Amino acid sequence: MPGTIELDSPARPAAPATGFTVVSSAAGGPKTAEERGTDRMDYADFVIVGGGLSGTAVAWQLTRRAAGRVILLEQELSLGTHATAQNAAMIRHLVEHPAMARLAREGATTLLDPPADLAGAFEAILGTRHSVRRCGSILAAASDAGCRSLRAMQADAREAGLPTEWLSPAAIARRVPGLEPQEIAGGVWCDRDGIADPDAMVQAFARLAGAAGAEIRRDTTALGAEINGGRITAVKTNRGDIACGVVIDAGGAWARRLSRDLGGSDLPLRPFRRHIAVTAPLPAASGWPIIWDLERGFYARPESGRLLISACDETRWTPCRPPSDPEFLFDLGRKSAILFPHVEFAIAQSWAGLRTFPADGRFVLGPDPAIAGLYWAAGLGGHGVTTCTATARLVADSILDGPSAELLPFLPARLLAVPTAADSAPTTPSPRHAAPSALPASTPRGAPGVTGE
Repeated sequence: MPGTIELDSPARPAAPATGFTVVSSAAGGPKTAEERGTDRMDYADFVIVGGGLSGTAVAWQLTRRAAGRVILLEQELSLGTHATAQNAAMIRHLVEHPAMARLAREGATTLLDPPADLAGAFEAILGTRHSVRRCGSILAAASDAGCRSLRAMQADAREAGLPTEWLSPAAIARRVPGLEPQEIAGGVWCDRDGIADPDAMVQAFARLAGAAGAEIRRDTTALGAEINGGRITAVKTNRGDIACGVVIDAGGAWARRLSRDLGGSDLPLRPFRRHIAVTAPLPAASGWPIIWDLERGFYARPESGRLLISACDETRWTPCRPPSDPEFLFDLGRKSAILFPHVEFAIAQSWAGLRTFPADGRFVLGPDPAIAGLYWAAGLGGHGVTTCTATARLVADSILDGPSAELLPFLPARLLAVPTAADSAPTTPSPRHAAPSALPASTPRGAPGVTGE
């Protein structure tokens, strides 16, 4: 039946870009304890900007090593209010790029079998030592080429000791009621995948960091930096300056702007808007695994007797809390009608969120090439829930021990050669999940597949 879509509240305006403040000086490097004692401003060995999954995980990693005083800055009143709160919360072991896949396996293992401190924090927050509900996942393909890509991911997982299983279209349809097997060429089953609780993760990381002495400052925006001898020596905020030794850019969709404000590199990180919807109750939904058609760009996963579904739409967007656009339902209906021709998904709720990608799709981790003392923990592009503990570990390693071979695929310097002129273009649809030729060119209003509740 026709109905209405529940949309997000109006977007909160983004903080204005103010540019960075540079104070030239012959002196450089972090201050000594004696020098800090005479300063009026605050001091931290590490200032982390961004209170989502990436930033709070870095705070946890630094404090559990007793690396020094940590201050985390979050521009909102609460932690984890943007990408952390707006994603599908899926844990996924299989990733196409081998270096990213290694971090995905490490991060997933940390959540499935958490260390004692993290397990204790989850128990205090959730009443259980585990934050992941294992339901398994099927990554599916619709073509021979797609199957070859999936088999390559499966081979990489097998080499790492991760058990998976190749499924025929008929086997996939048996696990996913209503799926049309003729529209799928095959897929990979991973029974260790599941659904996490990003809010509990952020709260656990923050709780552990705070217990170890970190200070978390909400409603605090980084506006610029003082730079002495080519190194950041202080962060300017709307609530005063903080002298520091190291700054970590964990700004999510704001990471590129933040780096510019701090005097760092202007790297091509691009936020994309994506819509997610939750269906009305479906009797069989609780027994579903995650099902993801990687070629068409469509996924569904169980959510408390309902399904959380997305058409994997991607539209270039500016950093903000993006408004939801009901037009996404047409694409969602078109794809769901192909994969589930006899299932009607009544939509009870929908929202939009941002996922931020570097130009080459790989994470941005480690030291900034332009300014000493600035490090990146950004560009996780839809893998933040799975990988944040691993990427935070890698960033902490690079700060405390120096860059390693493991960090090489993710170093920010690699992006300096990527042209940035196109990034100033108006918001345009992204071709990342362009519809394959098998999809209809358009879907009439009232098409089967998706309705409002």
